[in-house]
Amino acid sequence: MSSRFAAKTVTAVISITADTGSSGQRAQSAPAGLTDGALVSDGVIAPGYTAEALAILQSRDIQLLLTDINMPLMTGVELLRKLAGNPRWSDLTRVVISTDGSALRREEVAGLDVRCYLEKPFTPEVMRNVLTDVARPARA
Repeated sequence: MSSRFAAKTVTAVISITADTGSSGQRAQSAPAGLTDGALVSDGVIAPGYTAEALAILQSRDIQLLLTDINMPLMTGVELLRKLAGNPRWSDLTRVVISTDGSALRREEVAGLDVRCYLEKPFTPEVMRNVLTDVARPARA
């Protein structure tokens, strides 16, 4: 029995922070069940800060980056700028996930090799579709 999802194994870094509430406290840094900076399941790493994501990208073979724009210490845009144009990360698939879906924000990442820009909130089906697309082997 063959599965269309068995085509490619993808190691992903998820660098996302939830919005802060009225208290201004930093909310959970990744989806429920994920731990900052830890390998949390087969192939998924969830750093708490964008700078940590960069360190992980420099030390591991990562195929997929999911990053928020509004991150503490280093924004997602700053991370994407560090990655753009560097041949080391030419095969890294970059997906932005943000509450800010404005034209200005999208233009800001337009030349930074971003494959997909998801505006929060989105449904699990949207994420499934993005991950399914990323896992498909490239066409020759």
